[in-house]
Amino acid sequence: MGISKFNFYYLGHDTNPKLENKHTYPMSQAIFDQIAVGVADPANAAIVKKINGIFQFNLNDPAAEWVLDLKAGKVAKGKAPKADVTLTMKESDFIALMTGKANGQQMFMSGKIKFKGNMGLVMKLGDLQKLAPQ
Repeated sequence: MGISKFNFYYLGHDTNPKLENKHTYPMSQAIFDQIAVGVADPANAAIVKKINGIFQFNLNDPAAEWVLDLKAGKVAKGKAPKADVTLTMKESDFIALMTGKANGQQMFMSGKIKFKGNMGLVMKLGDLQKLAPQ
């Protein structure tokens, strides 16, 4: 399991204004789509139960809001009515974190990840990588 070898279904995320499909399908959405598949997989029930929290992801550049509700086993775009932890970061930092190219603790210490809420859930971010099928 994990998403270190994840294939992104991404079109045109580039700073080139000539691209017609700019931001058509952000890479973060591809990751959340894969996490949704992993959350629904009965083989991952123990991981979902171990994490057992509601994450609100507020991504920027481009802006996106995602809810990862591991109490109810759901992943959705939007805002959580009551998140246990809210994480704010750039989309590129989220991608680096979830693909294993960056260390969450180092990102937090350098200010790339900001959180509000349950620190224990922040410590379980590494377990989220295990929820996405390869």
